[in-house]
Amino acid sequence: MRRVLVAALALMLLTVVVASATAAPGRRDAVRQPSARVQAAGSGLITVAGRLTVNGLIPGRGVVVVRDWKGDAKAFLAGDSLELRRGRATRVRRASGVLYVTGSQITVTIIGNDLSFSIAGSGRARFDGDGVYTVDSEPESEWDGEWIRIAPPSSSPQRRSAPECANCSSSAAPQR
Repeated sequence: MRRVLVAALALMLLTVVVASATAAPGRRDAVRQPSARVQAAGSGLITVAGRLTVNGLIPGRGVVVVRDWKGDAKAFLAGDSLELRRGRATRVRRASGVLYVTGSQITVTIIGNDLSFSIAGSGRARFDGDGVYTVDSEPESEWDGEWIRIAPPSSSPQRRSAPECANCSSSAAPQR
């Protein structure tokens, strides 16, 4: 059962990647921000906050709350656009179907059974109930109600102030 859920989550994440690759030309010129990927499956409560794209399935009846803090978010539930107002919560009771939300500063809460979601970006998340989640390529974790950080793996650029060998430094190049 978990393998099926993980495969479904991977497919949803692929949908997000393809959608972002086919974005309008103006968006392609924007500076890319590093992001992390989270996949979660289970029953209970999912809350995410940050610069994120959220994509997943609510198979039965659930509750969705979306808050757009900057006014640039877009949200769709079962193919229908949700009306979002900056700083205000948009609530959908009896939510069902595919949920897609993206924005630079959003908070999304989903409550339901057999949820299956992919999240990409940076921020934080909380999974409370019965389920599992993975962050990037880390091991699978159980939902425990604690906040986790959604951030890309730290990879700070190495400084060249102290080269390890003479051939690594531009000062080792022959002078003319």
